[in-house]
Amino acid sequence: MLKKFSILNKVLNYSMATCMALIAILVFMNVILRYFNLGITWAEEISQFLFVWLVFLGAVIALVDNQHLRIDFLTKRLPTNLRRGVAILVNLIILYILWIILAGSWKLTILNMNMRAPVSGLPYSYLYGVGIVMSLGMAIVIIMNIYKAIFQKDSFS
Repeated sequence: MLKKFSILNKVLNYSMATCMALIAILVFMNVILRYFNLGITWAEEISQFLFVWLVFLGAVIALVDNQHLRIDFLTKRLPTNLRRGVAILVNLIILYILWIILAGSWKLTILNMNMRAPVSGLPYSYLYGVGIVMSLGMAIVIIMNIYKAIFQKDSFS
């Protein structure tokens, strides 16, 4: 199971690197071409789409690496069993919020399948679909955290 998790992490990292490289290339080319009163009309729009994907995929990777901001000065002072219960409760709340994000992203994706971006012509569902990818990726991580909190006595978050 851990090996599949590392493969998913690598895929997300490569996807983020690809998004970042494409953004840099598109923006750089547009800057150079604008110097000559030319430009790629769709580059800014595609860069915005890629940036949204970059941020949402980065949120999944931050959760996998346990890098999200949290305040734990109170939970560190709790006894181990109570700390485990609080961790499970917090992860269940996060899982519920991810369900809300998934449902909203699904509705927006379906609603905007026929709506197209003005310059590039890409469907807006490509933009809203990242919420589905992010919520499912984060839900997998949260379910793993709940599993660890319940069944692994020595390590939980």
